[in-house]
Amino acid sequence: WTDKGIRIVASGEIYANFRLNGSIVYAQGEMISSKGTAALGTQFWTGHLTNVNNFGDRSNLVSVMSLTNNNSITLSNLDPNVNVKGLGTGSTHTITLDANESFIFVSSPYNSSYPDKDGKAFIGALLSSDADVVVNVGSINGNMVNTGDSAEGGRDHATDQIVPLDRVGNDYVLVKGLGIDVHERPIIIATEPNTNVYFNNNSTPENLTNAGDYYVVETASANYYNADDIMTLY
Repeated sequence: WTDKGIRIVASGEIYANFRLNGSIVYAQGEMISSKGTAALGTQFWTGHLTNVNNFGDRSNLVSVMSLTNNNSITLSNLDPNVNVKGLGTGSTHTITLDANESFIFVSSPYNSSYPDKDGKAFIGALLSSDADVVVNVGSINGNMVNTGDSAEGGRDHATDQIVPLDRVGNDYVLVKGLGIDVHERPIIIATEPNTNVYFNNNSTPENLTNAGDYYVVETASANYYNADDIMTLY
């Protein structure tokens, strides 16, 4: 689909929020708040849930919309066995979009030869373009554990509009939600080689060797959140 998406332009400050529900019984829902001009860029590192369960309704996505004509867009740093729907396997895929056209890169662990790889397909992938684009990422009916629809497993939408590399920082504060520990696990993605990540007052960092390497925080097994359920990382 190259004709999907919404572009909003206003003469003054506005707030734009897109909401959806996943079925007639409202079992899953999501909302995406536009980052406005802060979302425009040419280089993005992408991520989503570690969505590896072999269910037919599970998928992961990287959605990109171009603001100019003849814009060459490349998604790279993929595992070569990842199967991108409509494009096949390979570590790099390149498409060309005109102004206001969009493209959605999609993977799914369902009936996959490599469900672990397709379920984590775009975590640590690099999307780059010749000119400005906006990018949404996430998972549809996903979760963070390789189980079915049990209390631990569950499923939900988890999508967001991301900002480009030049707006990504190196100091973060996170607040733990009300979910169970196996779901309250941030994913840290390195944008530079040999990145050390420190959590709270822990003196020993987690080292990410290459750009695109990632670390899934195991909240139940280490003191990543403090007594107030707040995590700082740098």
